[in-house]
Amino acid sequence: MPLVTRSFSQLSHLVLHEKDPSIGYAREVIWVDVAADTVVTPGTVVFRAKGATDLAYGLLTSNTQLVTTNEFAVLFGDRYGHKESWTLLAADVVDNAVAFVRDNVILKDYLLKQKYVTSVLTAPQFEALRHLLKAQGVILEITV
Repeated sequence: MPLVTRSFSQLSHLVLHEKDPSIGYAREVIWVDVAADTVVTPGTVVFRAKGATDLAYGLLTSNTQLVTTNEFAVLFGDRYGHKESWTLLAADVVDNAVAFVRDNVILKDYLLKQKYVTSVLTAPQFEALRHLLKAQGVILEITV
């Protein structure tokens, strides 16, 4: 019987270690506001102003958004759980994604580097993102 190669995504492609995932302490269901319907994948970074709990997150699209007055989150699925990819609808005005937002999680940086280094951020700017996430307790471990 031949070996069949299947292309699929698992949460373990992003997560190295999460303390007590059964209670989801590091996770939060959030609202990401987009101008047009947008397909996203695990490892997509979003941001909003710190303390603005009533505001939606926006997609990280520029290095100018890497400031200490913003808070960040790393998406990994729709509001129900991990997905290989999903569409954020422009018409949504409710929670439409689940993300890692705070302490007790160590993520692999591979998916984020694939998505952001050279297309949006330079290597030093990616390191700035790593430090901003670390300040929130979301650690990006260096992977190859």
